Amino acid sequence: MEIPKTMKAAVLHKPEHLTLEEVPVPEIGDDEVLIEVKACGICGSDVLALHGGHPRATYPRILGHEFSGVVCKVGKDVKKLTVGMRVTSTMEIQCGRCWACRHGHLNHCQSGRSIGLSADGGMAQFMKAPSRNVLVLPDKIDFEVGAIAETLAVGYNAIRLKARAGAGDIVVILGAGPVGMDVLACAKAAGTYVVISDVMKNRLEIARRMGADRAVFTMEENLAEVVKEVTEGRGADVVVETVGSTAARTVYQAVELTRPRGTIIIMGTNAENRADFPVTTFKEKEMTMIGSRGIPFDALERALMLLGQERVDLRPVITHRFPLEQIHEAMRVAEHEKDKALKVMIKPLAA
Repeated sequence: MEIPKTMKAAVLHKPEHLTLEEVPVPEIGDDEVLIEVKACGICGSDVLALHGGHPRATYPRILGHEFSGVVCKVGKDVKKLTVGMRVTSTMEIQCGRCWACRHGHLNHCQSGRSIGLSADGGMAQFMKAPSRNVLVLPDKIDFEVGAIAETLAVGYNAIRLKARAGAGDIVVILGAGPVGMDVLACAKAAGTYVVISDVMKNRLEIARRMGADRAVFTMEENLAEVVKEVTEGRGADVVVETVGSTAARTVYQAVELTRPRGTIIIMGTNAENRADFPVTTFKEKEMTMIGSRGIPFDALERALMLLGQERVDLRPVITHRFPLEQIHEAMRVAEHEKDKALKVMIKPLAA
């Protein structure tokens, strides 16, 4: 294809100042690829960055780290990727030199950048990425699902790499938002029994379609009683907190719901950076609490494998689609219509 000199992009110049502009198509380096973006999901981190609430966001910035597309140009040192390949990418661009990189903790690079936050992302017609970050999409998945494979990797990192949950375990997920749904998908693929809770009925209906064994509407049903029933009183093996709300007291609740020597996974991003915590209960139950963030490369590989094998179906979580020209409306829906919207997709070339 002939690559144009300019492209449409949603540029966040500073908090609260998002504009649709015509900007130059990125120039790639020797080890980079240029990707024609086919789909880009809106993440909660994009909304945080929009309002100046994300600690890793820099400005001006093209947002979007949940993307997929087609390789349309490769640098001279790129070996395994060719023009025409359908791809996605991890968001973390590692330096390869710091302590975290040298010890294999690649999603904790001390001097790296994050696509969509501190490096330009996928809310544009074209974007660039280091070739080492890029993975080829399985033939059986479309661009929309390919774009949110990264979010499935977040769930895989939590439930398999961190919690190591598997067949026979009982997993409780607090929050049926996009992150909670990804944890649900991976937990079911691992053979666990899953209880998921939320205050929004529409999300719980989608959770049931995705295989939840119990979907608890906490405005009408007592989650603690449900967990007591399904675990015969001992508590869940693993509780995953995805809400990130101080007011909801979900970290406190997670401790109460977990069995002795069980595991709590903290995934929710708490804007206040604090939580009510029953420290004595936690100590007496000899529990383990693990934080889980980001997308290790091996987690994205496994997520793509699950999607390619059709063991996981993410299509139910995609509720809204907008062309790039309607970026402001798309962001509004993602932030303010959570009773209807789960995953909102941007189609840069929809027009």
